[in-house]
Amino acid sequence: MNIFQTFLRATRQGTYRSDSIYVGDMTPELLDSYILWRREIKQNSDATINHSLTPIIKACAYACEMGMMEPAVNARIQDMRIVTKVSLSEEEAEFDGKSLSKEQMAALLEYYKTCTEPRRKEFLEMFFFAFHACGLRVVDVMT
Repeated sequence: MNIFQTFLRATRQGTYRSDSIYVGDMTPELLDSYILWRREIKQNSDATINHSLTPIIKACAYACEMGMMEPAVNARIQDMRIVTKVSLSEEEAEFDGKSLSKEQMAALLEYYKTCTEPRRKEFLEMFFFAFHACGLRVVDVMT
């Protein structure tokens, strides 16, 4: 939200103060310009931008429930997340330092089968659950 305030101040789009906006004044066009500003000025990735949109989108949904925002405007805002492109081409298969190869996953599974420490086995089970649940963060599963 601090970066959103910086955006409002930098673009002079605040309606309450120079860095604040009434929730009823939120529009899809304003969010479009925010997304563009994050890409061009802040040079953020789509995932980072989506993460930053979460509190704004939630606030708009709550404002709509409270009657402070038109449902049609809220519906458009709820669809403002950036859809990331998924590619399975071999050219983009560089190691990013965060993903395991098929061989490493197989070795981990083999280690799980022979592991005798119950607590370590439990952590591995959480990891495999997160992996098979389409990329849940292991920290979230553990919590």
